[in-house]
Amino acid sequence: MKYLTFSTVEGLSDYFDLCCEITINEDAVVSIEESAILDVKERLRFNGDVLIRDNVRIAGRDIELGHKFYADHHAEIGGGSCYGSKSRLKIGDCFHMGCYSLINTAREVIIGDVVGMGRFSSIHTHGAYLSVLDGFPEQWGPVHIGNNVWLPNATVLPNVTIGSNTVVANNSLVNKDIEGGGLWAGIPVKRIMGVNYPNPMHSQDRIAYLEGFKNCDEEELRRHGIRN
Repeated sequence: MKYLTFSTVEGLSDYFDLCCEITINEDAVVSIEESAILDVKERLRFNGDVLIRDNVRIAGRDIELGHKFYADHHAEIGGGSCYGSKSRLKIGDCFHMGCYSLINTAREVIIGDVVGMGRFSSIHTHGAYLSVLDGFPEQWGPVHIGNNVWLPNATVLPNVTIGSNTVVANNSLVNKDIEGGGLWAGIPVKRIMGVNYPNPMHSQDRIAYLEGFKNCDEEELRRHGIRN
């Protein structure tokens, strides 16, 4: 893979043939693999370091990405109706987007800090194909996600808010608002009682756990969710 590093608006705009308003924060490192696709119509903002891997597609009307944004290969932002007047995406710091994951932005999507989407996870802001005039279902609506949320392999439907400090279990379907501070699982999701987050380790357990990482670099710590 060959990564291109951009520090100026002009370089990014010229390479991806963008005509939108672009902002790159001072000292930000924007690294994008050359096979990625950027197609943003009105506004694109990088609030810090970004790493976008091969065959990632980022399309939409108004997109804002936080510091330490990471998109793994074949991840996609955009999808149907992503250029409409109600399309908007704002992502906070320390966001991970796994390979083949999707954020559809037909409607507003707001994501907080320290949020991870595992491979094949998807966020949808619309569901429509067959004519509603013939009685077929149609759904449009925003998605809001708080801080410290992990979606290992989940599907989130329109008109959903996910509270902070939440884990949604593998292969779960989120079709309603869920409160923060717990584990949710199933189709559709239900809260797993007795599991509450955050639930910090006791000091001695913490010391013993971190002892196993004393020779590890920052990247290895990050894989275990440990961030400075």
